[in-house]
Amino acid sequence: MSATLLSSNASIRFVPDPSFSGAAGNLSFRAWDQTDGNVSSATGIDVSTNGSSTAYSSASEIATLNVVAAPPASVHLVTVDTTSDSTDGDTSSIVALISDKGADGFISLREAIIAANNTVNAGTPDEIQFNISVADPNFSLSGNNEFTILPSSALPAITDALIFDGLTQPGAAANSILAGASDATLLIEIGGQNAGVGVDGISVELGGAGTTIRGLVINDFARNGINLDEANNVIESNYLGTGVTGATDRGNGVDGIQFAGTRFLKTLLSALISTTTA
Repeated sequence: MSATLLSSNASIRFVPDPSFSGAAGNLSFRAWDQTDGNVSSATGIDVSTNGSSTAYSSASEIATLNVVAAPPASVHLVTVDTTSDSTDGDTSSIVALISDKGADGFISLREAIIAANNTVNAGTPDEIQFNISVADPNFSLSGNNEFTILPSSALPAITDALIFDGLTQPGAAANSILAGASDATLLIEIGGQNAGVGVDGISVELGGAGTTIRGLVINDFARNGINLDEANNVIESNYLGTGVTGATDRGNGVDGIQFAGTRFLKTLLSALISTTTA
């Protein structure tokens, strides 16, 4: 009967395959009084002689390890955790992206939008949240604890209703003042200085009706901060065409919000808008 000797503070680590669940087998063990001259961690020990004056107890116990599968990731929620503009993850759906973030191990805003567009809504819109670390290289570029995302080209248009919530970034807060200066703390900045000519910041196009855009700073885009080609959207608690404090002019080239044709907003709440022509 071959055994491995473990000290009183030893641990056994079991690492299952990613898809494994269920019983992992039984572990049989006996007590060892360490009087036989063997050292802890010795392997191949014969414990068939046991009890009485031997070093090993006659009684044994069985430990059973069961692996319970983790609950599946939310099908309709994806969290952006980098300011990078990379697209090396699997963006065929939100679940696929969470499972395969790509070589960098992070989810970018561009990846999140593509994955959300590729995930059919189930009664309510998909949601993009934010949780970017202060170790990110684009943290606090202006000294205001913001996280600046600098797309290198136009971001994908929203073509399936989406809740786009910058207020989920830890430390962010919505404006609480009904009139006068805003006291909002907005920490997710999307800057268009590298995005190219004729580019909007965020665009809601055919299929994206019912989108909410909240808690973002959108500035320096060649055209509009937000372009709406669909109706019944909610735009709230954003700084459009300003810096992250809302106090400096960082205007977008045309409008803060552009309404296409006769399209309209369902609600417009506390959106501070500045343009280069204001």
